[in-house]
Amino acid sequence: MKEANQQFNEAAWVEVMNQVEKTYSLLSKNQQELEDKNSSLETTQVFLSNIMSSMTDVLLVCDQDGLVVQCNNAFKTQLNHIEKEILGTHFSQLLNLDATLLLRLKERKNLQDVNLDIKFGDFNKSEKYNVSCCIRRDSRLRMLGYVFIGRPIGELIRAHEKLQLTHTQLKKSQNRLVESEKMASLGRLVSGIVHEINNPVSFVYGNIYELSQSFDILKQQIVNNNKPPEREVQEIFDDLPELMAGTIEGLERITDIITGLRNFSTIYKEEFQKIKLDSVMKTAVLWTQKSQQKPIEIDNNIQKGLFIFANTGKLHQLFVNLMQNAIHALESIDNPVLSIHSIVEKDTVKIDFIDNGIGIEQSKLSRIFDPFFSTKETGEGMGLGLYICYNIVQEFGGSLSAKNNIGQGLTLTLVLPLVGDDNA
Repeated sequence: MKEANQQFNEAAWVEVMNQVEKTYSLLSKNQQELEDKNSSLETTQVFLSNIMSSMTDVLLVCDQDGLVVQCNNAFKTQLNHIEKEILGTHFSQLLNLDATLLLRLKERKNLQDVNLDIKFGDFNKSEKYNVSCCIRRDSRLRMLGYVFIGRPIGELIRAHEKLQLTHTQLKKSQNRLVESEKMASLGRLVSGIVHEINNPVSFVYGNIYELSQSFDILKQQIVNNNKPPEREVQEIFDDLPELMAGTIEGLERITDIITGLRNFSTIYKEEFQKIKLDSVMKTAVLWTQKSQQKPIEIDNNIQKGLFIFANTGKLHQLFVNLMQNAIHALESIDNPVLSIHSIVEKDTVKIDFIDNGIGIEQSKLSRIFDPFFSTKETGEGMGLGLYICYNIVQEFGGSLSAKNNIGQGLTLTLVLPLVGDDNA
């Protein structure tokens, strides 16, 4: 019996040892698998960490209450945030989400390509980002929180706006070039028309002059014969001077028109020559007055006998533009008056265009010669009139300035270099 018990104990002990060995072997195997999984997990963590660190897009991870639990380096560097200061912060304090977007998130719906502002570290400034948001879930599809990914688009928007502005300016420049070419073609056409009209007008002028001379001779012969003319002849004698005077007046008007058209046709030619200042001013005043629907008094006191070296057409355009600019300010004035005065100072002439209008705000005065600046309502002007004047004056070697009058109105002061009147 004793021997049997001893054999049983030995067998049990062997079985226990076998089980211990199996258990140890299984533990060793499990430990190796655990170490392999830990190593794989560490590799995955390093991989994910490297991905998050290298991302240029910002990433924000929140729990199901919307509190920040993690962010990547891009979020911290681009927006100047310190991670420990934003951990536990609700995402609504960082992202400018409107009520509609917040409602979508509360309904656990994803956001895709939403443009919104993300606040900087001091929360006083923000930058525009294109943001998407996904609901973070576990393996059983239970909600764990939110993941926000954003791409900075502020620079892109600014570049796009700058591109649009450049494109708009380019189109305006292109339109001005097209208009300039059209006007140049019109100028050439007008020049040809002026030439064609001027020839018959000169012919009529000559005939009227000869007719006037012949009439005087005929009248003198009748007087010398001491014979009174017949009644019909006397009526002709009485009517002819008035008819000839009317014809001459009409021809003078046509001549003024031809002179104006000739000035217009030379705007786009670059030839400079010695020009009599008061002659061009007289034509410009006439054109300006006739182009106005409302009568306006233009007091032209420019000194006679002054000469400058310039382009006739551009000088005519300069005077007309300056007067029209002043007249625009006089539209609401009951008794509009534009006065033009000149003063010779050494080798220059200063010409003041003085109106009794409403003037201009002092803050805007320094900008009136800028391109596309206008005090008119939108659609009433491009704001190029005074800009063109300023450039023309620069071509002539002069200067153009503006100041508000003490009483009312505005004074535009034009200074041009004079040339001698020899061989004028």
